[in-house]
Amino acid sequence: MLRINEHDEHCPARVPAAVTFQELGLIGDRAISYALPECLHSPALAREITRERLIGLPDEMVETVMILVSEITTNVVIHARSMMTLRIDVNEPRVKVWVEDCSTACPQPRPVEDDDEGGRGLWLVDALASSWGCEKTSAGKQVWFEVS
Repeated sequence: MLRINEHDEHCPARVPAAVTFQELGLIGDRAISYALPECLHSPALAREITRERLIGLPDEMVETVMILVSEITTNVVIHARSMMTLRIDVNEPRVKVWVEDCSTACPQPRPVEDDDEGGRGLWLVDALASSWGCEKTSAGKQVWFEVS
């Protein structure tokens, strides 16, 4: 099993049911921000938060955003190896998501062979998102995407 840090066994596997959007950092009626720990369970936490935030949106949009959140947050776990901040802004018919981490290296799609087991995440982001990008921040970088 891949270990990101010595505290990984203490990372929560899911968001507690009692957590409200205010506790998650609800900003107004549209956007939430949530700090996720440096651990293997963070992509699952990000998916759970995202699914809850997108209730009521079309299923196809929800599934697309869920795939992209999973790809971007998994990249943080594998490559940045840092805590991350997930921000979701729903402004129908658009959903914009940012994932900020402590690495300054912006991801780039890389060439992959048919038999490669990984390396297709950013190709999925590029194919499924209406737009996406990466910007440097004071803490590292943020990768964002938009689905409309």
